Amino acid sequence: RYGENIVNTSTVGSWVKESINLLAIIYSRIKHKVLNASYVQGDETTIKVLDPLKKSGKHQGYLWGYHAPLEKLVLMEYGEGRAAEYPDAFLGDFHGVFQTDAYGAYDTVLRNKANMRHVCCWSHARRNFTKAMDSDKRRATAALDMIRELYRVEAMARENMADLDEVLRLRTTFSVPMLENIKQAFAAIRMNLLRAILTIFIIAFGIMSLISMLTAVDGMKSALYSSFASVGSNTYTISYESAMSGMQRHGRREKDPVPISYNQATSFQQRYNFPGQVSLSFDASDAAIVQFRSVKTAPKINVIGADQYHLPSSGLQLLQGRNFTSQEIQYGRKVAIIGNSLHEDLFGPQEAVGKTISVDNKKYLVIGSLKPKGTSFGPSQDNRIIIPLLAAQNDFSISDLSYNIAVQVKDVELLKEMG
Repeated sequence: RYGENIVNTSTVGSWVKESINLLAIIYSRIKHKVLNASYVQGDETTIKVLDPLKKSGKHQGYLWGYHAPLEKLVLMEYGEGRAAEYPDAFLGDFHGVFQTDAYGAYDTVLRNKANMRHVCCWSHARRNFTKAMDSDKRRATAALDMIRELYRVEAMARENMADLDEVLRLRTTFSVPMLENIKQAFAAIRMNLLRAILTIFIIAFGIMSLISMLTAVDGMKSALYSSFASVGSNTYTISYESAMSGMQRHGRREKDPVPISYNQATSFQQRYNFPGQVSLSFDASDAAIVQFRSVKTAPKINVIGADQYHLPSSGLQLLQGRNFTSQEIQYGRKVAIIGNSLHEDLFGPQEAVGKTISVDNKKYLVIGSLKPKGTSFGPSQDNRIIIPLLAAQNDFSISDLSYNIAVQVKDVELLKEMG
């Protein structure tokens, strides 16, 4: 509306049409670059669209996403369904590596495309072994341990801010031998059950030895490391580190690290006398299932037990709601703060605060929702849920529980004094 005049609908339609024509040029150019990349990732997700022919007035369509990581390009295409015809039409005669989850439609597409190499992701493979914990805990645990070592290689690359050449070197040195051993273990499972069990444990031990020899332990039991990139230059973290966390020091092997206990963490918190704030937290789960009514996530949610100081010390900001109170931390109230992706998966555009969710079948009241944090190499930092320390201790059983201590100082110069 401009003054008393209302813009004619046909005029608006013309504007939209012209805008689409202009955007189509950009879209075609991006699509051309994606299809000429050597490596593309694919996935699909649901989307509600208006449909006057439906009784409900809407239809569930699908957005098919295509990501060219090296070119840093993402393209979305709409499809009315989830059939193989949609990625098949998009990919055409694409030459290169195509990475997806294990959805069967992708197998159908790639079965007749000789110029394409289909690869899957370890995140989805890990979920199946997590599900197998109930039926075959021993072998599932061994497989998860081996997959965890692959993730540690990626963590080392991320922490060292490795360039592409260094990432290739790390993966060639560590990941390739691990993958070959995993391949042999799975082949052995198919050949002989008893021999497979022994092989898995031998290979798991061999991988640990390889990591210990080729990577170093550059830290003490409670390794002190800078986490400036994610939490700011006035924060440092004391954390239990594994053999993958550092580089070798003068060819010598350090003592095996020991997890940080609750008593040790609280003792440090009480004795800390510099101007600043100490936060305690621990990783309760990396494969939790979170549900709101009929909407349920995959077993991929990170659950963090933390106190009321965790958000500022971790560089996290609230989009909605509030932080924990001291009483909620003290008594382990069943309240939760959820990450941005989890919010979108469970609630969409609706507000999450005040809703009750289920975390591995335990009820929690949502009191806050975080701003997007993003992803770097590993899993999304937005697929997380933070609950009070005591609640996490009560609801999640962890055999090698270790606490993380984050110290946020008011003056960055104090870090030099503490160092």
